[in-house]
Amino acid sequence: MRGGFPSPQFLLEEMMKMGRRNFLKIIPFILALGKNSKGEIKESSVVDEEVFWNVVRSEFVLSKKGIYLNSGTLGVSPRYVLEGTIRDMVSQEVFFTDERESIEDLKKLAGEFLGAEPEEIVLTRNTTEAMSMVAQGLDLKSGDEVLLTNHEHVGGTACWEVKEKREKIKIRRVNLSLTPASEDEILKEISKAITKRTKIISISHILCTNGTIIPVKKICEMASSKGILTLIDGAHAPGMIKLNIKDIGCDFYAGSFHKWLLAPKGTGFLYIRKDRNHLLHPIIASEGWNELSKFSDRFSLGTINNSLLVGLKRAFEFHNNIGREKIELRIRELNTYLRQKLREIPNLEIKSPSDPRLYCGMVAFKINGINSENLCKTLREKWKIEVRHVHEYSYNLVRVSTHIYNTFSEIDKFCSVLKEIAKGV
Repeated sequence: MRGGFPSPQFLLEEMMKMGRRNFLKIIPFILALGKNSKGEIKESSVVDEEVFWNVVRSEFVLSKKGIYLNSGTLGVSPRYVLEGTIRDMVSQEVFFTDERESIEDLKKLAGEFLGAEPEEIVLTRNTTEAMSMVAQGLDLKSGDEVLLTNHEHVGGTACWEVKEKREKIKIRRVNLSLTPASEDEILKEISKAITKRTKIISISHILCTNGTIIPVKKICEMASSKGILTLIDGAHAPGMIKLNIKDIGCDFYAGSFHKWLLAPKGTGFLYIRKDRNHLLHPIIASEGWNELSKFSDRFSLGTINNSLLVGLKRAFEFHNNIGREKIELRIRELNTYLRQKLREIPNLEIKSPSDPRLYCGMVAFKINGINSENLCKTLREKWKIEVRHVHEYSYNLVRVSTHIYNTFSEIDKFCSVLKEIAKGV
């Protein structure tokens, strides 16, 4: 005991005994251990910090036999989220009574988390669905141009390719460097690609290829000054970095909750700025589709899985109880450490920006002389290490994601394996 508080290790052991439902109740006590009565950081807080993250790690069902470094594809839901989702799924088949979640309540939670109004939020299954709702719902004319980059996910490009084929619009792609030196370099390339026919810029907030954080607020300001709409593919931002969509100033923002927010698989959203609602036609029609006063309710997708909403609510609670800023700092801390270790490996080239303002939780690399697809396969099959092969645009890279359930020791082991593989080149 220290100053009336039990030790972090004691709390960890007690939490194991208490069961997972009490996990959120214990978090404030763990967080308090890092500061004294004046709120100042205590000397022992570094040790306490790692104990805290061990507590968090224990809330996930990840196998100890492998290392999961691919949150950029799908996040791992904590037990608190899984239990709520599964219990509701079962209860619905018994008597349809348990945690019945209101769509409006979820929109309010999502709005608070994202920095938007509830009536501007449409709950979707994923980012791809949300991107298509905008691309297929907008009225564009033959010859109108949409601006993309050479880093967009297929879910953010296919929707425009369909429109290009059917409605004869034109797609223009901006070639962005894998390792831009600054935000200004990115902005300059976007600005150069704009023409008099550009009607909308459709660009990622965080690139799926190598984790570059794009200065979307500045891009939206530039686009708005020219009368150009903006659609942001925000698949990776919610849960990874601080996010305030209103502050970004975009017209539309598509995102996922099942990546960095760690919500159940099949949860996403579309933000439609209030004064842009009239520009979109619903591509799936239900009651009220033609009533503009209903705002985002015009885009209702019909019956959805309530159990996923229960899990989504719990994901917001889980994230908020730990603290959004604390989570982002931890993700950055792990990724910065990973980058340091990668630089020690011979023949390895990091293909992500080095400016901390341009990255957070993902990094991409290649080992000269080794095919990245084969490397990913070897890591998975021989070492049970899950990463992602970046095949898009023939980049042929390895992408690694770090999240709060990852550890420094996992990074050490991963880089040790890479070093052994690189020696054989």
